Amino acid sequence: MKTSFLSVTVFVSITCFLSSCFLFKPETKKSGTTTDIVCKMKISNITDAYSYKYKGETYYFDSYNCKEAFKMNPEKFISGK
Repeated sequence: MKTSFLSVTVFVSITCFLSSCFLFKPETKKSGTTTDIVCKMKISNITDAYSYKYKGETYYFDSYNCKEAFKMNPEKFISGK
């Protein structure tokens, strides 16, 4: 069975397109809004925020300094004391 070069090219192109779009999609953060637990600033897009996981919960921060302050004493900020 003879296959044309054009058919093979189209098949390969479609396969590569589908693979790049669906199989190898990079992990993205959820978009949304929240409030920085350290400085109480509103974060309008968590995609651009700094994040830190603590005890299974992800916290978002508007700056690196807020993230580092939280990491030093997370219970202080969670408890609100």
